[in-house]
Amino acid sequence: MVGIGALYIGYEARKSEIEFLSRKSSGIWELFFKEGNMKVKIDKESCMGDRNCNDLCPEVFQYDEDELVSHILVDEVPKHLEDVVRQAAAECAGDAIIIEE
Repeated sequence: MVGIGALYIGYEARKSEIEFLSRKSSGIWELFFKEGNMKVKIDKESCMGDRNCNDLCPEVFQYDEDELVSHILVDEVPKHLEDVVRQAAAECAGDAIIIEE
């Protein structure tokens, strides 16, 4: 039979391990999913509706079937998607994607 003291020590050790892993995983979360300082807009007058941006980065761009233009889904672009958003802006036929950094 295990005494209360041994159970408490085991609990404290496990609690420390969980807190460490939580801090470590939150750091990984921030590395890949933290929002950055990049913002993106679409000039709806210039958007040609070719959906290239939607194909490249559906996490940021969504096509509106009624308006026949793309919309932005996020306030700030997550860090791990910034390069893809830059690529979408560079490949935009109507130069409708405006990046603010």
